[in-house]
Amino acid sequence: MEPDPPTATHKRHPRHEQTFGGVPFSRLFADFWNEFFASLVYFTLTFSIRSNGIPKTTAHAFIAAAVVLKMIVFRSAACHPYISFVRLVRGKIYFTQFLVILIGQIIGALLAGVLAYLAFYLSFDLALPHLGTIPPLFTPFPVWSAFAQELFGCIIVLIVYIIEDSIECNAILRHIIISFFVGLSYLPLAGAFGPVTGAIFNPWSALVPELYLWKWTDAWIWQVAPLVAILPALLVSWILNLSGLFAALSATSLPPLTDATKAQ
Repeated sequence: MEPDPPTATHKRHPRHEQTFGGVPFSRLFADFWNEFFASLVYFTLTFSIRSNGIPKTTAHAFIAAAVVLKMIVFRSAACHPYISFVRLVRGKIYFTQFLVILIGQIIGALLAGVLAYLAFYLSFDLALPHLGTIPPLFTPFPVWSAFAQELFGCIIVLIVYIIEDSIECNAILRHIIISFFVGLSYLPLAGAFGPVTGAIFNPWSALVPELYLWKWTDAWIWQVAPLVAILPALLVSWILNLSGLFAALSATSLPPLTDATKAQ
């Protein structure tokens, strides 16, 4: 499925707007900076919160607030490679946009790691993902238990973001409400899986501290889990779409502006 044309400007000035891969350079430029600044802010906050040594419950609450802030200020930014990949698979963005967004995420996350490391260099190792207390039932298989829990959390995170991305809404207030819903959905997941896996749910959140401190114990858990989560998340979202959930949620939103409504 081909994505919608990225900008109206591309329609109005096809001769004057240079494109790459079907996307105007101005849109690619905007996508890069939006994703870069969102990743820089979000991961700086995330790494700093985890490095601060505050209680985990409080840390998860602050991270949920960072998610809400990121979604409100940087509306279309994902700060997550597999969320962006899901948007590509669902035809929401072009492949060239996906590559530019991915580059913005990588640079933003790496720079955020530098800032957090300079600010908390004595305790930056706390930002590393690590296995916590495994429930007694799963103690014979601690690594696979942690992987299963991180995988389940990643599936839920991807489904929530797909639902948010599927709601057609141009009302700022409704977008803020949805942003709070996405952020708050992180709290029960963190409460359930945080004691075991740290509730990372984002490969950049694990990869950057591991890279800077060069500690890779069980690192595959936090990289493979979100990757494996893509297919079941897409499947569940497809079922929800068939059930009419996305259409029902969009129907409660204000309709998108058209030329007719603008003229009124």
